[in-house]
Amino acid sequence: MSESRVTEPRKRFVEALGQSSRITFSDLRKELVGKKWQPGMNLATLYRIVDTFKEQGLIHEMTIAWERVIFACQCADGRADDAVTISFCENCGAIYDTHTRISGQLTMSNTYQQTKSCSACLIR
Repeated sequence: MSESRVTEPRKRFVEALGQSSRITFSDLRKELVGKKWQPGMNLATLYRIVDTFKEQGLIHEMTIAWERVIFACQCADGRADDAVTISFCENCGAIYDTHTRISGQLTMSNTYQQTKSCSACLIR
């Protein structure tokens, strides 16, 4: 099976992700899994879609308040093997990702940081 194959469950996943800047895994599960009008979407399929999209560098995932939060990669030139820094603004809830090319001797680097405010909601 091709990793970039367009299937109905993948289309539904992208549509759900496109409705907001981020979505929790439990909200995805409620919206997509077990719907009568959605053949072929079960919990295992949802896990596979999330894993595949993360491996391809299309989405990122982080844990905020013990909840898995999924959001689309915002960098136009991001690659799956980049070092990724994910910033979460405690004030407005915005999530930003920054990609940096890493040297060949490193396999991966993910950094998560929380900020009190961001450029969108700068506290003065």
